[in-house]
Amino acid sequence: MNTATCSNCSQPLTGPFCSQCGLRQPSGRLTMVGLLRDLAARIVDIESGFVRTLVGVALRPQATIQGWLDGRRKHFMHPFALLLICATASVMAIQILGDSFWNEFRTTMATFSKIDDAEAKARFASFYESAYMLMPYWMLVFCLPIAVSLRLMFPRRGKSVAEFWAVSLYAISLGIALDIPLTLILAWSKITIADQMLATNVLLMGTQIIVQGRFMSGGWTAWLRVLLASLLGYPLAGVLQQTIAYSYAYA
Repeated sequence: MNTATCSNCSQPLTGPFCSQCGLRQPSGRLTMVGLLRDLAARIVDIESGFVRTLVGVALRPQATIQGWLDGRRKHFMHPFALLLICATASVMAIQILGDSFWNEFRTTMATFSKIDDAEAKARFASFYESAYMLMPYWMLVFCLPIAVSLRLMFPRRGKSVAEFWAVSLYAISLGIALDIPLTLILAWSKITIADQMLATNVLLMGTQIIVQGRFMSGGWTAWLRVLLASLLGYPLAGVLQQTIAYSYAYA
């Protein structure tokens, strides 16, 4: 007797849902009702996976991140996808900041530059304005130096740079989510742009250290290694960004 199998993973079926991947199996031809029902199921699945993963990274980082690394890919959201959602929410949130904020931001960044030429200084400030608006997406690249630093600090843990990259992306996604309300509150509180950027950097770096430290476990020595990895990785990322900024300014 032929046994029905899942159209997605070929697992033998015992009901309308696959016990392996959890997908509902199509029955007959696609109908309008079926099309809308599948869409609703996908939206709910994405939303529940996002909330489950973000809360898990905040409260149970070791179990959540290691669970995804061990193959629980349907239960927990991919780190790239989690970062993409958090980054998009952040970019949408800062769009409500007024022109006065961005004018002050450009003035502040122009002051930070070591450039005499007015046109080059303006391009330098323009680059950092774009970088700040798209900063959450840049973290996809900037987490790489941190991942390499973690690999160097934990050579005996048996984890690859890619795995440490995933850990860093999960951590920074949580940091970006926490930074959204912080950025809006600080922008409306009228403190200087420099202080706002400092607060954001402290929050992102602090979240990275806490999540990575709890993930690695192993006592105070593990925490010290995570701290050293961050102190090494963040300056490398900053140098990379500054190099790009000056190259753009003098282009």
